[in-house]
Amino acid sequence: MFISRICRKNNILIKNQYRFKMEKNNKIIDNKSNSLEPLRKKAKIDKLTDKNGFRYTKNQAVNQEPDEIEYVIDDNYRAVKPYWFTYKTFCKERWRDRNIVDIFTNEFRARKPQDYIDALDKGLVLVNGEVIDSSYTLKNGELLEHKTHSHEPKITSQPIKIVFEDDDLVVIDKPSSITAHPVGRFRFNTVTKILAKEFGITAHPINRLDRLTSGLMFLCKNPKMAEKMRQSLFNREFSKEYIARVAGEFPLTLNNETIVVDQPIASFDARTTLNIVDPVNGKQSQTIFQRISYDPITNTSIVKCKPLTGRTHQIRVHLQFLGYPIANDPIYSNIQAWGEKLGKNGEYEKKLEDTVKILEGNGKTSTTKTWLSKGADIEGEKFSGNYCDVCKTELYTDPSKEELSLWLHAFKYESLKNENPKDNWSYSTELPPWCTSLYNPFMELTLKEADKCEPTNKAFNVGCLIVHGDKIVSKGFSRELEGNTHAEQNAIAKLDKNGEKIPKGSVLYTSMEPCSERLSGNLPCVDRIIEQKELIETVIVGCAEPQTFIENNVSFKKLNDNGINYIILPGFKEKAEKIAFKGHNKD
Repeated sequence: MFISRICRKNNILIKNQYRFKMEKNNKIIDNKSNSLEPLRKKAKIDKLTDKNGFRYTKNQAVNQEPDEIEYVIDDNYRAVKPYWFTYKTFCKERWRDRNIVDIFTNEFRARKPQDYIDALDKGLVLVNGEVIDSSYTLKNGELLEHKTHSHEPKITSQPIKIVFEDDDLVVIDKPSSITAHPVGRFRFNTVTKILAKEFGITAHPINRLDRLTSGLMFLCKNPKMAEKMRQSLFNREFSKEYIARVAGEFPLTLNNETIVVDQPIASFDARTTLNIVDPVNGKQSQTIFQRISYDPITNTSIVKCKPLTGRTHQIRVHLQFLGYPIANDPIYSNIQAWGEKLGKNGEYEKKLEDTVKILEGNGKTSTTKTWLSKGADIEGEKFSGNYCDVCKTELYTDPSKEELSLWLHAFKYESLKNENPKDNWSYSTELPPWCTSLYNPFMELTLKEADKCEPTNKAFNVGCLIVHGDKIVSKGFSRELEGNTHAEQNAIAKLDKNGEKIPKGSVLYTSMEPCSERLSGNLPCVDRIIEQKELIETVIVGCAEPQTFIENNVSFKKLNDNGINYIILPGFKEKAEKIAFKGHNKD
């Protein structure tokens, strides 16, 4: 069951307040030792479930949090005022028979090694309720406590958006830089804590996006829904679609062509969360990629990513393997750490151990370097040389706004087709600013074309641009050419008239969704676009077609079925509709 699964860790299952059962080789062995009983009494574990019925993990059950914390929010950052917190955990398997200083310095990156030694000297570290020194070796089953004065890193001040909510489930659009739940340096600057504090929602994450990845997250309010969603995730009963902005000109894919990467992925270094393609030791992984557009000015591409498996950093690792890492990725597009080829084809110019050393310094001794920064010295998070007046540990500088965003966004989740239509669902978000910023200027010009239309109450006023790279190759507006002509029709026709062709890999902008039916009997614009599917890779739209003249426009489905990307650009609906209806108020 789900409840048992979330409570099992290191092969230990919480049976009751003071007893454990260990499962090994399918045999159940009772451990009736009372050695941990005083510790658990001291930890004041009154119950092993939260108010929603979820079982606590061992660490959740013993951790003691402050009664109240305070957020400070400004235009750029959300911060948590420093607070005292006692971190408690039972000895992990990989910690057994290791020196306590070795564990602190190699497992935790938040502080300098000397800070942990100072904490031991001050008596802030306990094992089994007793003060220890730096010579102590941790043993199996022991309870480790570390009282810390916590300085949580600042995160973005962008709010969490609720996409959907009912009694069982909440779907959110998570901003970049926010971790899903308490972990490492983050406790209250997390999704679960912010939802509880600001929305009164207590829920448990099902899909845990990386801290820097933005987009759709699912959180369940009760164990029954959590089990249902986890089973759906385990059985791959829904599809996932991400948007990424990558370095370089990603290979052009048209007419339902895609690029598939099926390289196995393995963890190489847990401290830096570095994962690599590893054909020998890696786990099976597969991701499908399709280019949406290329911008020659920034030399970056927008790419659709469909992961068919769920490995850590899967999309990021596979894009690096292709030679087109996410352009601002602090791990996989770091030229300083990887060299100019950035690990393409799994070929590394540096020893991975040396790469790890460089990555370990990011955000500590130096600010983060990426493909975008090209190794330049930029402002960002690192040790400041200033110290806390209370705990005397070295403080960090503020992260730059650029460090709070990774150009990877979980854009759409959709159930696979079920026999019962009620079981089908689909959630999506608006595109993030780092994506729309490439398209907004062209949509503004598209609206100017639409505004050239003579007002009428018998049709819509629409504008169209055909763009290749950063060049406009054709434009048109409704009724520009003779007859009841549409904007997309005119933009294509003017090229044909001049004996020119649409350049391969072009993007078509239209202020309103292309028509899928014509009352005049003329060929619908969506069909005209599909005729050019070997040349047009993406259609970008200002607003959907209102049902004034035709109901149930099916352009989206038809374009999608023919391998043409389709994007409704946020922020243009009101203006596009205002122009479209110009003249409709006249008799």
